[in-house]
Amino acid sequence: MYPNQYPNQPYNTQPQTLPKKSSATKIIFILMITTGFCLFISVGVWIFCASKSSSDNGKTPNEMAALLDTKDSAPLNQEVKSNLGVSVKYNSRELMAFGFADGSTFSGDDLDEKRDYGVIRIRPVETNQAARDEITLVSPELRITSTSDKKYWEKLLGKEGYKNLSKIDALIKSNNEQRSSDNRSIEISSSKDINFKDFKYKKVSYTNKDERYGVTSLRREDCYFTIQNDRPYIACIDNIRAMNFSVASQLEQVLMNISYSKPSEDSIVDKADDSDNNTMTDSKKESIAKSDVDTVKSDNKNKKDNKTISNNISSYLSSTSSFRNFASVVPSVVRTGMLYCADIKLTLPDGKIGTQLTGACVEKAGSGFFISSDGMIATAASNINVTPREAIRAYITNPSNVEQASERLGRILQYMLESKLLMQTDVDAINSGLSERNQDIIEKIYMLADMIDNDKISLEREKYSYAVQTSDKPIAINRKNNGSLEFNYSDNVLEAEMISKKYDAEKSQTDIFKGDNLKNDVSILKLKKTGSYPAVLLAGSSTVPKDSLVGIIGMPMYSSGSILTGQLRSTAMFKQGEAKQTFAGGDAQRLLVLNSPLHSGMAGSLAINSEGRAIGVASYNTAQCPNGDCISGSVIRDISEVKLIVKDNNKVINNSSVVSDLWNNALNELIRGNYKKATDQFISVSRQYPQNYLAKSFADFSKSQIGKDTDTSVMNIGVSISRLVTNCHFIFIIFTH
Repeated sequence: MYPNQYPNQPYNTQPQTLPKKSSATKIIFILMITTGFCLFISVGVWIFCASKSSSDNGKTPNEMAALLDTKDSAPLNQEVKSNLGVSVKYNSRELMAFGFADGSTFSGDDLDEKRDYGVIRIRPVETNQAARDEITLVSPELRITSTSDKKYWEKLLGKEGYKNLSKIDALIKSNNEQRSSDNRSIEISSSKDINFKDFKYKKVSYTNKDERYGVTSLRREDCYFTIQNDRPYIACIDNIRAMNFSVASQLEQVLMNISYSKPSEDSIVDKADDSDNNTMTDSKKESIAKSDVDTVKSDNKNKKDNKTISNNISSYLSSTSSFRNFASVVPSVVRTGMLYCADIKLTLPDGKIGTQLTGACVEKAGSGFFISSDGMIATAASNINVTPREAIRAYITNPSNVEQASERLGRILQYMLESKLLMQTDVDAINSGLSERNQDIIEKIYMLADMIDNDKISLEREKYSYAVQTSDKPIAINRKNNGSLEFNYSDNVLEAEMISKKYDAEKSQTDIFKGDNLKNDVSILKLKKTGSYPAVLLAGSSTVPKDSLVGIIGMPMYSSGSILTGQLRSTAMFKQGEAKQTFAGGDAQRLLVLNSPLHSGMAGSLAINSEGRAIGVASYNTAQCPNGDCISGSVIRDISEVKLIVKDNNKVINNSSVVSDLWNNALNELIRGNYKKATDQFISVSRQYPQNYLAKSFADFSKSQIGKDTDTSVMNIGVSISRLVTNCHFIFIIFTH
């Protein structure tokens, strides 16, 4: 037996062999080192490409800014220069100008030549429909006058009662005396100091209250007096009335941009008579032949056909941030249309049924904007509300032909006679004045409805229709054989219904013209067609600091009128103004005054802050402000009114919209210079929401920029690839760890 129970084993002198590492571990170790190195490289590439992924320098290129003002709607800027030291700039797409020099009238392209224009007149372009209508109020007109008389001040200050006056006070006194000589009952306001840019003016308003023929009508003329380079200048906006005052803001904007320079020495001469001096203050305007008007229209058409991109960028589009804010909300802005038809019964004072008015139709156009992706739209209630008196007024002033106009007016005048509201001599005078297209008489015809008490008006078979223009294809109205009206709905003009409205129906147009404020003027429409619409984001707080900038986007018309008679702009207009004052409305709502005018048709426009959020709804403009002092201004109703009316009707605002998100992403890529991605996204927007009329032009532009110096598409692709590679490397390291 062996002591240890095992036989003796031979002693092994060989060293013990250690187990070998697996080849897989080596490979993983090498890959980790390689991955770490590649990660370092990919992060470096990512950082480098990211630093080059945007070419945005904060300034909007001319070609990009021009995308918002399309060729068919961009301003046609023209300037009339007078050797007498005044220059007037205006947009000839919406306004027409006439210059008077050496006894001749100049218009159209003839105004490109600098002359001794002693009178320059600017007025809105009239539509063919408005020109044909018998009962049409002419729009307000701006008239700028000066004199070539070298001894003007010597003659003026030498008049009796002028010796101790300053030159500016003497100029105002001379104009006041001339206006009083024409109409002794005219009301003349005290002068107010007004500053436009670097030029100081004194403003005086002349109000004519005409109570002839049993009907009261008001006409106002606002005159601005200034002395520049020791020469006198007067700029007056005349024929401002209750039914056309919204157009005056266009002319105020022209007035704000008038510039002055030293007159030509050859143009200031000794005058033997005072003809030039009398013309300067004379309220009787120079005659304009129809041929001169036709020349303006023809020359403007040629300018439109040959329109090129302007080198001047509006200040509110000069920075890419403001450009983004405006561009982002354009698809949300729409034009609203309203049709109202009814039969009207008028009751006589003794209770008997008087005149019956069949087929009274009212049509209105305004602006609005999507507040919810399900198709809810905020607009001004004045755009879609009709009062009984408005229905009567439209019955008279919106006939289908001249014969119907005469017949309808006759029915109303007969009722006025039977009700003893007018005498036969009044009726005869009104008919006579209408045949001469006398503007004071035509306004009295507009005012006839205001003389009828509401309790004497019964409405039957009332019908409201609403249309929303979502693209650049204008709203169209068809007139049926019986004279009634209907919308021509399409893929771009959609039918809508009214959800609710808050409106101060007690205020007449005359009340507003006098400066009264509407307590309420907000309404909500909703498209009947189900879909996803581009809604604007509403600001959480609408507090706007004084002098901060506010943007306005709406769908204007260039002349006073409606869908049938107004000159509708087919695309959105952009405005920007400074917040000047805040005041309380009739129900303690907050109303904001901007120093930027609104065109007719822009009631209901979207107002945005510096972040592109909706802060309010534009309401009536220049006339609706404290004391009527808001020269060339506009009034914004707080967005809280919109939120409240939505809440009161148990509706929910849904801002989530695929088409809005895609549009905004495309804008961001465009501004960054990532043209390849921007092009693809703009094309997607056009497919998903064809009503966005800007999408195609933006896609074409971004495509044309690919490969240019500002193109960052390659760098953005590099960012995407390096980001993907980096993420993969991180995942691998985490997994293997």
